[in-house]
Amino acid sequence: MISAPAGRRHDLNEVSNAIGRLGFPELVPELRRLLDEDLSRLKTARAGFMEAQRRGNIEATSDASMRYDNQYRAAFIRIGGDSVATAAVQYLEEREFGFSAALILKSISDPLLSG
Repeated sequence: MISAPAGRRHDLNEVSNAIGRLGFPELVPELRRLLDEDLSRLKTARAGFMEAQRRGNIEATSDASMRYDNQYRAAFIRIGGDSVATAAVQYLEEREFGFSAALILKSISDPLLSG
């Protein structure tokens, strides 16, 4: 999906949702690759937002405004565990995903604190 020429951010998001539903820890690297690609494409879309708006390109302006972080966050939380915690720590300083990374870590640590 990442290398598909017609693949869009929402397509990447659908794959991330499927990975989250499966919940297999061995898919964390693929989920990270999808998130990294989404963040990269979001950055590009935001950089071109004004030009897309000037042209009246509704699809491009909508893409620049859409965030899928909550769905990537949910996928990581469904998987949980050490591999997700390790991945989430690496996103804490990422402007577009840092808050979600913190919530992922909180969701992993909450059961540990109550036990």
